[in-house]
Amino acid sequence: MRIQEGAIETFYYYLWLQNDSIIQNKVEFHLPDTLIYRLGVIQAWYFTHNNQILVKKLENRTLSNIEIAFLKDCENDVCAYFISCKPKRDFYHTQESRGEFLQDQLNIDCRTSILYLNQEQFKQFIHNSDIHRNGILQKFTKPVLPKENVIQAIWSQNILLLSQRVNNIELTSSKFDIYEKCSTFNSSESYSKAYPVKSKVITNQIQRIINYISTKIGILTYEKFRVNRAVFYCKVDYLQRINILYCTSLRSNDECPYPIQFGQLLRPENVKNTITTNKQKPIKLIMDIQCLSCQQFCQTEDLYPIKYQRLITSEEHNRMDIKSYSTQVKRADHYNHQKTEDNPENYIANTTKLIPDIIKKLFPSLSYSEFAKMKENSAFLNKEILVCLNCYLKFTQIKLKFTQTSRRLKIKQKNRSITDIIRQASCEISQRLTERDHRGNKEQQKMSFCLTQRSSLPKTAEFTTMKSSRTSSIMKNNITLRSTARKSSV
Repeated sequence: MRIQEGAIETFYYYLWLQNDSIIQNKVEFHLPDTLIYRLGVIQAWYFTHNNQILVKKLENRTLSNIEIAFLKDCENDVCAYFISCKPKRDFYHTQESRGEFLQDQLNIDCRTSILYLNQEQFKQFIHNSDIHRNGILQKFTKPVLPKENVIQAIWSQNILLLSQRVNNIELTSSKFDIYEKCSTFNSSESYSKAYPVKSKVITNQIQRIINYISTKIGILTYEKFRVNRAVFYCKVDYLQRINILYCTSLRSNDECPYPIQFGQLLRPENVKNTITTNKQKPIKLIMDIQCLSCQQFCQTEDLYPIKYQRLITSEEHNRMDIKSYSTQVKRADHYNHQKTEDNPENYIANTTKLIPDIIKKLFPSLSYSEFAKMKENSAFLNKEILVCLNCYLKFTQIKLKFTQTSRRLKIKQKNRSITDIIRQASCEISQRLTERDHRGNKEQQKMSFCLTQRSSLPKTAEFTTMKSSRTSSIMKNNITLRSTARKSSV
């Protein structure tokens, strides 16, 4: 036996195993009916009879006997729960893996999830052998209180820590969901409340039970495995018996530096992480439907209709176009000196990739030629399929992208038209300004010419007056000379 984390299946084997060196084979606790599943097959059936842990024979592990045993004295809706654990990796085979564990203690994924089942779900669970399950199926025992309560025992050789959580809702109420009525340590703190274990009788009895289990494991393993630390989950039933439900951690002396992992219970994947706020309208938590696209669990309220046309357009947007694909195939054939007809398997595989995945799931035997014909049929394109919210947003996101791009193009066109108008207006304004500048220059030239002409007029007048005065003086001189000449001649 090695160190184990999560829901430990071998724990029940060591509770059942007997040895001559053990004086007392009778136990002080009660073990409910427990089935061990491996790959969907029942490997063992443990139960308690006359204070002894026993195992059912192979011929008695029939589905009818399981239904009778689990549904017996079932007063509430809950009749069983399935404990599953999916560890990320095993850290305890080699020294290298232990070193990786020390470096990656916080990222360890070895947590346990519990799925509660009512009578109908229990019957479907045990009759559905196609699903390869690994885990523990255990009968639900009626607690001593009207509400579900579980005790967590963190044990070591020197100390024992007990903590109890009691659910907020009574088991008899039929309004609320099963998971909301039964959740304690395996869900958030909003579903239950923590209470201390004040009874000394219960604490002493749990201490004796765990000491007995640890010594028994040490004797059966011939002291090769000595339990140093462990985490158990117990319950006090309506008959005042202590029920050992399951163990999530067993550690030995040579593994002291490794931290103990007692908070390893998680919410299952098919259960919503919500809580009922209005007690008159309780919320359904269990998701019993799988989305065809992403295979995620959801409810009928979370499904949304979408047309085939939207699916096809989204797939065509995400993949390679047909023309570019055909050109690449031709180029590859040209380089390889062979045709696609010579290798029909590759051709069929490549053409089937062009069909969307959801259409393949709906029509598995659909060929690409038939799909190409159906794409042109409006009745086929207008058909609808229900998908979850995430897939609906993923498929409609492409339409939003198209609308956003069209809006951007319209805005760009508007901006371009506005810029063109502004450019034309600026060109016209610049032309007008240049024309005005030319006109202004011409007017300035005219004005300067006129001014020059106006300034030259008085000068010409003075010059003419000077000329006229000169001519008059010359004329006078000529007249005087002529008069003197006449006088002298006389």
